Amino acid sequence: MEKEANEDWLGAVDDLTCQNNNQESTPLLLKEQQELRRRVQRPSSPDPEFKGPEAQQPGESFHHRLMRMFQEMLQRLKQTWQDVLTWVQEKADALCSAVMDVWNVIRSFCSSVAQCFLSSLQV
Repeated sequence: MEKEANEDWLGAVDDLTCQNNNQESTPLLLKEQQELRRRVQRPSSPDPEFKGPEAQQPGESFHHRLMRMFQEMLQRLKQTWQDVLTWVQEKADALCSAVMDVWNVIRSFCSSVAQCFLSSLQV
């Protein structure tokens, strides 16, 4: 069930990527998609408290056991997607920084060109 949930999320990301597909950015997107898939499918750090589904606590009813297992699964999903979100945020921060660097270079270039025009008009 957990694996299917992750696959559904990854499928949704793939669908969004296909909808917004730009031929020039495709190689970059494919690389990031593969990294995202690797991060989601990689088991997060093993939980020493994790007991397999066969581990029933003494006096625990079937319903309580099922609820406990479901909550453990949700906790693992939550941790996995929090890790993915952190990675995406790092990528977005790096992209914003690169865009700002490019913007500063363009501004500097335009300022230099304006200075050249002004100095040529003053002569």
